[in-house]
Amino acid sequence: MNSSKEEPVKAEPPAKKPAPKSVASKKPLAPEVKPLVKPQGSKQKQEVRPNVASKAGEGNYVRIVMHPIAAGLCREYDEIAEAMDIPTANKVILSRAIEAVTDVSQLPIDPKAKPYGRREGQKLETKRSVDPRLSEAVKAAYDPLNIMTEHTLAAKTAECLIANYIRLKG
Repeated sequence: MNSSKEEPVKAEPPAKKPAPKSVASKKPLAPEVKPLVKPQGSKQKQEVRPNVASKAGEGNYVRIVMHPIAAGLCREYDEIAEAMDIPTANKVILSRAIEAVTDVSQLPIDPKAKPYGRREGQKLETKRSVDPRLSEAVKAAYDPLNIMTEHTLAAKTAECLIANYIRLKG
């Protein structure tokens, strides 16, 4: 018999993997974060604008419920409501009405009068920072017996602010 001998297949040795690098030698994946502003240390404190600081310190947050203003009473309100919508007009005019208060004693606070006419639309319910004297004046005029709900006082606060703004700006 003639037998042929098969040569065994030689397996190649596995490729050598490089030794792992130490963790300290790896570069960080994220770049180094540098502060945008140089720290000033104890050299000088940054000044806060005086009008912002005084408003934040003097104001307290009160609930305000503002009903939409009747057409024709405030030209500015009508223009915003026409260009955007009534909820946007409510927000803008309320902000401007709060800023327009310079003297709480000059606000038209009359518990027996309707300060302005209303129109149909979504009312604005929010909390805003106002002068504490405004809250006290509205509460003293409209609720001397302390029987009104928070919602009613919130609506009366808005009425006083908006009536004042209409009186000033028309």
